[in-house]
Amino acid sequence: DGMSLDKKHTFKVIMMDEFQRVVDRQDEFVPQQTVSSFSRHDFRDWLKDKKCREQLLLRYQSETEIYWHDTTVGEPVLCYGGEREKRNKKIWCDWKVQWSPLGSYLATFHQQGVLLWGGPEFTRKARFTVKGQQVQQIEFSPNEDFMVTWNGNPALSVPPDEHAVRFFRVLTGECVRSCRTPGFAPLGGEFPHFLWSHDGKYFAECSEHNITVRDSETFEVLKDEEGKKKSFKFPDLSTFQWSPKDNVLAVWTLEKDNNPAKLTFIEVPSRRELASRSRTQIKASIHWQSEGDYLCLINTKLSKTKKEGATNLEIFRFREKNIPVDVVEVKDNVRGVFWESKGHRIAVLTHDEA
Repeated sequence: DGMSLDKKHTFKVIMMDEFQRVVDRQDEFVPQQTVSSFSRHDFRDWLKDKKCREQLLLRYQSETEIYWHDTTVGEPVLCYGGEREKRNKKIWCDWKVQWSPLGSYLATFHQQGVLLWGGPEFTRKARFTVKGQQVQQIEFSPNEDFMVTWNGNPALSVPPDEHAVRFFRVLTGECVRSCRTPGFAPLGGEFPHFLWSHDGKYFAECSEHNITVRDSETFEVLKDEEGKKKSFKFPDLSTFQWSPKDNVLAVWTLEKDNNPAKLTFIEVPSRRELASRSRTQIKASIHWQSEGDYLCLINTKLSKTKKEGATNLEIFRFREKNIPVDVVEVKDNVRGVFWESKGHRIAVLTHDEA
């Protein structure tokens, strides 16, 4: 048994008792599942609550407690406060907690990594071990299939940390990708470095001059028309955002030299430019409506000395042909805009500097 006949064939001996099992084996090979997983059929049972209550999380001192928000009682009702872990003399959370986007998981931060809890009893479902530095931030994909961890190491750390960012598959706990910290956070601040499409099929990072989009199946950079892996080139990139309902990027680039500032809509993965609008001598920010029907571009005029002038709200009607624009002039200083969820109205917070 095990005698090598040539480089590709080995002589195998089996017992006669095993003969029938061998001849009944399927022609198509099915690999054995070696990665553990779990079911999440009960992870959103709280939506079936007979009293239609919401859950809220309270973290104070060393305690982590989840309450039912019951308006009929008039005060929160404790759902789970780590009693099981306390009985076993274990620590439920070391220092920080975070809900997943759909409320399926509660993530707790620990010295060795991150734990995920779920189900009606908040039992432990997955453990993500990160060697080295403690996890500082996490981010889930919109469909909760992936979790991204970041250990806080900056992009220019010495020596370079090739595992500062890790992508984990939630159901199996596999680390499917790791990389250095990107040098640019598209929403400002220091995190997040990656922005996900609404369906979790794509995620994007950027630098000052390009946007790199990868698909979440292979984690490879998207290919162009010639089949080459290629980033989107945007000189003087300021920021970008995914549409909340479509695989479309809204990209804002800054004015420089003789090139005006520009808002561009790019379809992914086709790379087709849907529309673009150029503006000069303004500073701006972009705000999608929850359904992706509208995008508001807040632009404030700047003088040659960079003094701020009038502010306009440009409403792009994304679902209509050629994406027409409505302009609303606001005389006061705009502090923020807030779209009505799933609606057509927008609230504007202003400040009269006079």
